[in-house]
Parts: sequence; C-alpha cells; structure tokens
Amino acid sequence: MVYYSKRALIDLRMLFKALLQWSATHANEPTLTYDEVLQYFYSLQNECALLATATTHKQPVYEVHKKYGHYVKAYKRNKRTTWYIIYNLRSNGSILIKRIMSNHITIK
Repeated sequence: MVYYSKRALIDLRMLFKALLQWSATHANEPTLTYDEVLQYFYSLQNECALLATATTHKQPVYEVHKKYGHYVKAYKRNKRTTWYIIYNLRSNGSILIKRIMSNHITIK
C-alpha cells in the first residue's frame, strides 16, 4: 500500500496548480490543456502507486533527497524533467511517500 505524507500531498497540489498556470508564466512554452494537465498529474500518481509492487529500492544520491527519505524513485517525464519520489518503507511493507521533487529544484 502506498501512503502520502502531508508534505507529499502539498507537493502534488502545488504541481497541479503550477501545470494549470503554465502558460501564464512560460510564454515561450506550449500551453497545457486541462486534459493534458490531468494526464501529466495522473501519470505521476501512477508512478507513485507502482512503488507498492517494486522489488528493488534505490537509495538517494542527492543530499536534499536524503534529508526526506531513505529511498528514491526517479521518473523521467520528458527530456528536461525528472521527478524524484522520495519515500520510506514501513515495517508492515507499505510505502510512505515523503516528498515529490523535480530535477529543477533538486540541488546537486
């Protein structure tokens, strides 16, 4: 089972809002339709859900990720954006997602 921390839920909510406002802040980039925003959002949520059946777990490389969790899954969304799903394993085998961050805000 996959659970989200309050911080991870905030991350998702902020991502959704940012995608809806994309055209207003990035004039040179294509505007996303509402359906495209939903598709993007759901694909990220699907990657989170896939953690429930993962057989291997990778430890974080970046210090900022280590601060939030013991494991990280990288989801390459497109050629410029990778999402990092930072999480912990609970003793009962469930997953607790602690943060969701993009490569654009990850300090290397």
